[in-house]
Amino acid sequence: MELPLKPISEYNEIDLEQLRPKDSYGTLISKRNHNLDKLLSIHGKIPREYLSLRNCPNCEKSEYLPELKKDSLDLVKCTSCSTIYVNPIFNEKYYEDTYKSEEYQQVVSELGHSSHNYRVERFGKERVQKISQFFTDKQNISLLDVGCSTGFVVEAARELGWEALGIDLNPAAVDFGKSLGLPLENKRIQDIENISFDAIGMFDVLEHVPYPKDILDHAYRLLKPGGIVYIYVPNYNSASRVLMGADAHFIWPSHHLTLYTPATLQLQLENSNFKFEWFETEGLDMFDYIWYLKNKANNTGMLDKIADKLQFFINSSGYGKNLRMIGKKI
Repeated sequence: MELPLKPISEYNEIDLEQLRPKDSYGTLISKRNHNLDKLLSIHGKIPREYLSLRNCPNCEKSEYLPELKKDSLDLVKCTSCSTIYVNPIFNEKYYEDTYKSEEYQQVVSELGHSSHNYRVERFGKERVQKISQFFTDKQNISLLDVGCSTGFVVEAARELGWEALGIDLNPAAVDFGKSLGLPLENKRIQDIENISFDAIGMFDVLEHVPYPKDILDHAYRLLKPGGIVYIYVPNYNSASRVLMGADAHFIWPSHHLTLYTPATLQLQLENSNFKFEWFETEGLDMFDYIWYLKNKANNTGMLDKIADKLQFFINSSGYGKNLRMIGKKI
């Protein structure tokens, strides 16, 4: 697996004030376990009947070792392929209800609505530009964005004249995007049939679903020959985890059910017949670490001044918090 090197001049900084306006990120952290907190307040622990064991979501083997415990849930490591996953988990309806809940919709609204335009310019355009690199005809590309949130990637794609559709389980995010005239629908990828796409985006999706192979298998069927799937997931081998351990924000077992490294995500793609094409890591590791330190000790020293430069080197070494990977249907 080859990690492409980038010159530091190509590094695009991130404006946290626009990405996370008005302490919306703090709201997300404080409310991130609303459904789980309700359950714990009633029972004091998670009743056994709410949980069920699963095999490794990647290689489907059943043997594992304990990795860590957080928020009353266990993360384990597959002894066969090294994938990190929550085990046992709630049923699928629990997770679907969580993403449709009023509390979760409020969190997404605070974080995503006011930052939508910034996300189009900073992230949407970057993502569609990367997708276009895999096609000769860069003007006529059809895109399905799974877990589209407010549709900022769909908007960037449509500005290029692409046919783009977004789907998401969160009604508030979909309604906001539709109010902007974007073609978004409140449904799952399994509900999409009888249509094919050149590209499918899954940005911050696979880690949320109990059975990621089912999602990727369906994406494979929906893609045209030569089509690509573009995936973002948290990177378990990230500087965030090295620096903060279990306190890393992306270790969120009530929502993030599978955590990948570059090697295990490549295996997940190949298990659904995709050919690995490319990967990189980027992230907000240093900014999240600074946020963590300020909440712990209110002292970050020189880190504030050099955070962007440090982040570039973290990304370039493969330790950025966000793992990005593209697979192709051959």
